[in-house]
Amino acid sequence: DVCSSDLYTQFAQGNLTAIINNVSPNFVFILAGPEGLTKIAGTWSGSQGLTQFFNTLFTCETYNAFQLKTFTTDGCRVDVEFDEEIVVLATGKIVACSGLHSFVVNSNGQMAKFRSYNDTYSVAWGYTE
Repeated sequence: DVCSSDLYTQFAQGNLTAIINNVSPNFVFILAGPEGLTKIAGTWSGSQGLTQFFNTLFTCETYNAFQLKTFTTDGCRVDVEFDEEIVVLATGKIVACSGLHSFVVNSNGQMAKFRSYNDTYSVAWGYTE
């Protein structure tokens, strides 16, 4: 299942190719956040956009911890609550926050849309010198 804990295992193992290969051609990825402070906030499109996002992500921050809390499914939509602790590389600050990943899966079982709802206040603090 594209939105199961396997997806997060692939991410943790660095198997980003498996994730990228399972997005629809019209895939849209939205990461909430202050675009003026962090390069990873914004809208990314298609597999190329997701590749660019991952490349940018790992130049901006690293993960100390990531814990899945709940999976809620409603038709083609899956919402995943999580807690994370990241280190912002530019400032060295450690940011701990909760968030929600919301997926829409198409009829082919591919990710069609992904939206990350983050604690934008904490993220802004982490990226501010």
